[in-house]
Amino acid sequence: VLDNLPMIVAQYCGLACITLSCVSVGSSGWVFWILLVIMTMHQIWIPYRSFAHAFRGDLYILGMVAYAWPMKGKDIVMHVCRKYWMICVLGLYLASTPHVEGRCDLDPMNTWWERGRFRGIEAALIVMFLSGAMHCDDPYGIMGWLNLWSLWAFCTHVALQRIMPVPLGACLTYVSMVPFLMLAVRDRQRQRRADRENCELLRHDQCRN
Repeated sequence: VLDNLPMIVAQYCGLACITLSCVSVGSSGWVFWILLVIMTMHQIWIPYRSFAHAFRGDLYILGMVAYAWPMKGKDIVMHVCRKYWMICVLGLYLASTPHVEGRCDLDPMNTWWERGRFRGIEAALIVMFLSGAMHCDDPYGIMGWLNLWSLWAFCTHVALQRIMPVPLGACLTYVSMVPFLMLAVRDRQRQRRADRENCELLRHDQCRN
C-alpha cells in the first residue's frame, strides 16, 4: 500500500474533489457516469500492479453517489437489462478473456485492449447492479440475512484464510452462515407471533364493536 500511496492519494482526492464540486453546484444523474468513466479509463490507461486491495474504495464512493443521485437513465437501463438479459450476458461473454490466467485485477494485462475488455465487464456489472436490474423478489425472505452474512464474510474471509490452514478458513467462513440463519429464524418467529397477536387484538376490538 505504501508503494502505491501517491497513486491512492491522487485517485481518491480526485474523485473526492469531483464529488464535492458537484455537491456545491447541485445534484445531477450524470455524476455517476462521469465518475464511472474516470475510474474505468484510469485503470485502462494507467495500469499498475497490485492495485485492487488498496484501491477498491472508489467503488464505495461510486455507490454513495449512486445512492444520493441515481444515475441518469436508470429506468431505461433497468428495463433493457431485464427484458434482454440474455443478450447482455452474451455481450459479457464475448468481451471476456478466457485465455488469460491469474488475477487480472492484481496483475493488469499487457495491452490496453485486453484491460479495456476486463474493465468494461466490471463497469457493465456495476451499472446493472446499481441500476436495480439485478434486484429480484424475495418471496421467502432469505436475502436479508444472506446480505448480512455476505458483508461479514467480505470483511473477515481474508483474515480467516491467512490465520488458519487451508481449507479451514474457507470452511469457517461458510459455517458462519449458520448463526445468521438462526437469528433470522428467531426474528421471523417473533414477527409472526406479533402479527398473530395484532390480529387477535383487532378481532377482539371488532367483536366488542
